[in-house]
Amino acid sequence: MLVSKYKPSKRSKNKIALKPKETEDRFRIMADGISFIIWVTDPDGRIKFVNRTYCEFFGITLEEVQEFGWHPLLHPKDSEAYIGDYKKALQERKPFHVEARVRRADGEWRWIDSSAEPFFSQSGEFSGMVGSSPDITERKEMELRIQRLLEKRSKQLQDYQTNFALLVNTMAEGIVVVDNNGCVLFGNPAASAIFNLTQNELAGYHLGIPASLGITEIELPIERQINTIELNSVEVIWHGQQGYLVTLRDITRRKRAEQMVTMLSHRLVESQEKERQEIGHELHDEVGGSLTAVKMALGRAKRKLGHNSDLELKRIEDIVDETMDTVSTLSQNMRPDILSDFGLTEALEWYFERYTRRTGINVHFKQKPAIKRYAGTIETTAYRIIQEALTNVARYAGVKEVTMGVHDDSEKLYIQIEDRGRGFVPQKVGEAPGGISGMQDRAFLVGGELIVDSSPGKGTRISCELPLIGH
Repeated sequence: MLVSKYKPSKRSKNKIALKPKETEDRFRIMADGISFIIWVTDPDGRIKFVNRTYCEFFGITLEEVQEFGWHPLLHPKDSEAYIGDYKKALQERKPFHVEARVRRADGEWRWIDSSAEPFFSQSGEFSGMVGSSPDITERKEMELRIQRLLEKRSKQLQDYQTNFALLVNTMAEGIVVVDNNGCVLFGNPAASAIFNLTQNELAGYHLGIPASLGITEIELPIERQINTIELNSVEVIWHGQQGYLVTLRDITRRKRAEQMVTMLSHRLVESQEKERQEIGHELHDEVGGSLTAVKMALGRAKRKLGHNSDLELKRIEDIVDETMDTVSTLSQNMRPDILSDFGLTEALEWYFERYTRRTGINVHFKQKPAIKRYAGTIETTAYRIIQEALTNVARYAGVKEVTMGVHDDSEKLYIQIEDRGRGFVPQKVGEAPGGISGMQDRAFLVGGELIVDSSPGKGTRISCELPLIGH
C-alpha cells in the first residue's frame, strides 16, 4: 500500500492569500509557464484550475479534468491511499504529499510526486489546495531497476552462501575460521573429525598457537596418540571480524611414512657400507694375504733357480706388487677405516693424498671452519659423493687441479666441487649408477640435495647440501 511521505513543516502554518482577479490572472500566466503540473482545488477537493503542462501531460482539456477529477486517472493500487490522504489533508487544512501512478490519455502509466498546500482568503477562510506534481517516472524506474538488481544480487549471494556451505561441509579436508588468537569461530564436519570434537565443541576450541599466514604444522594429542596436522592459512573477514580461514590436513600417516623412509634409507646406507667394509676386509685379508704368499714363493723360487731366472721372476714380482697395490687401494676405497675412526676431515685428506698420487690432479681443500664429526650416515654420504665426483674429474674433465670446499652451519653440511675442465650438458648424461644420478640418489636418501652446474668448455660445479638435523 502506498503510504504518505508527508512530515509537518513550519510552512503548514502559513496562509497563502490570493488577491483579486488580476492577481489570479498573473498566477495563471505564471503557472502556464512552469514545466511541471500545477493544480488548484476548491475546499471540497474539486479541480478548479490546472496549468498547460497538466493538460499536455495527461492529453486532456481543463473541462475534461473538471468533469471526472482525479479518480479515473489514478492507478487502482494507489487510488485508495491517495484519496484517503488527500481527504485527510483537506479536513485538517494541512499540506499533502504522496507518490502515485497515473494514466495518460494514450494509456501510458506514469509516476508523479504530488504535493499540495492549503490556501486561504484575505479573511482567513479556507479556500482550497494548490499543488504541484512533477513527473518522477524515470526516477521510479531507476529505483525499480536498482531494487531488482539488489534482489538479484541478494539471491546470488544466498546461492553463493548455500553453495559455499555445501562445498565446505562436504570437503574431505578440514576447514576452520579462527580469530587472531587461534580460537575457532567456525568449523566444518571434516575439521570436527580431525579434532575428534562435535561441531558445537569445536566452536571456541583453541588451536594451541596463534593463527598465521602460510603453512605450519602442529601436533595434537588425540585418542592416546600424537597426530600431525598441517595448517594452511589465509586472511578473511568473518562476520565483520578479522581472522584466518585455515585448511587442515591430517598428515600423520605421511609423516610416519617419511620417518619410515628415512629410517630405511639410513639402514640401506649402513647396510651398503657394512657390505663394502666386509668386501674390503676380504680383499685385504684373503686376496692380499694370497698375493703376499705368492710374492714370498717367488722370492724362494728366485733364490733356488739362480741368476738366470732373475729377469722373468722380476716381471712376475712387479705384476704381483701392482696387483697388491690395486687390491689395497680397492680395499681402502670400499670402506676406509680412517673415516670411522677419525671422521670426515682426516678421511678426505688421506683420500686426496692418494688421489693426487694416483691421478696427478691436485686437490685444493678449503674448510671454513674446520668440520667436525657428524652422524655416520652423513659422513659416509659426503665421502662417497666427493669420491665419485673426483673420480669423474679424473675420467672426463682433463684438468690438473680441482677445488674442494666443505663447511657447515647449525642445520646443514655444504659441499662444493669445482673444476675448469671440459664440462658437459647435465641433461644429456645417462642415469647409470655411480654417475650424477647416483650422487643425487645418495643425497636424497639422507634428505639432502645435489645440483650439477656445467656446460661444454666452461667446467663443472657440483653443489651438495646434507641435513645435520635428524641424523
